[in-house]
Formats: sequence, structure tokens, C-alpha cells
Amino acid sequence: VPGLLPEMPEDPFGNNETSQTRPSVGGDTETSLVPTDNPELNLNITDYDKVITVQTELYEKCSVSCVSIICSFKDSSGYALGSGFVLSTDGYIATNHHVIEDADTITVQFYDGTEYTARLIGSDSVTDLAVLRIEADGLIPVELGDSNKISVGEPVYAIGTPYDITLAGTMTSGIVSG
Repeated sequence: VPGLLPEMPEDPFGNNETSQTRPSVGGDTETSLVPTDNPELNLNITDYDKVITVQTELYEKCSVSCVSIICSFKDSSGYALGSGFVLSTDGYIATNHHVIEDADTITVQFYDGTEYTARLIGSDSVTDLAVLRIEADGLIPVELGDSNKISVGEPVYAIGTPYDITLAGTMTSGIVSG
């Protein structure tokens, strides 16, 4: 229906084609917006290597403070794997209690491959939190936010080591659900 589609702003990359003609169900043609009509997404492929997103910047800032936690056990040939993050410049690391529970050795591995043997400072099964310590200085602590300032529906990101050490340093996104 003419006049019902919103006007698209001029494309900042010089491509002023903000609509596409396509056949309609009745065989006539209509002009309609398609998902790529967002001017922010209209990038020339040659410009792709110049694109840095907020998510990319967030990953670069935070991933240096994230670690894999690798635990071994004397009574079995198995191991436990989890994620953690640096709390302080002098080697305190946060992780989950269920990852380190009953571990005989705990190794902290940064995404650049640097490894440290960690000792357990304390843990709590009810909150599923644990604090480790490694002998290192000059670490970059993660910047902690204020959970009282977030709302349902806001985007969130997780950086960690899910399932396997080969996935160390992966990032995923979601929303605050509750």
C-alpha cells in the first residue's frame, strides 16, 4: 500500500537503493523493505575489515581477564573443565564450586596458553562460587558491573570455555531473562 512504508534515511555509503522490487502474491510488483535495507548494514565488502562492533571491542577488553579452569582427580582418569575470570592484579580468580569440587589439582589457563597451578582459597556449594589464587602479578581484572542497574531484555554476553578446551575463549550472547 503506497505511503505506509517508512522513509529510509540516505545510505552513508552512497548506496541510495533502500528498497527492492519483488513480485507480490498476486503477480504484480511491489516495493518493499528487505532486512538488508538498514543503512548501518549496507557495507561494501571491501569495507568489511574496517568494521569493529561493540561486541568485538567488549571481547578484546574482557577476554584478557577470562580463563579456563582445568581440574584433575586422583581417584579417576577424568577431569573437570570450566571458566573463570581474574578478580585482582595479584592472582585471585573466580570460578564455580562445581568445577573445582573434590579436585586434586587445579590449573588456570589463559587464552594465550599461559598456565598456572592454582590453589583453592574458598568455595561455597550453595552459591556455586569459588575463589582460586595463582602466583602472578600484573594481571588485568575483569571490570565488574552493578546487577541492580540492569533490566530484563538487555543484551548480555558470556566469554568462556564451554564443553571442551578447544572452545576456550568463545563468546555468545543472550538477554537478561529475569
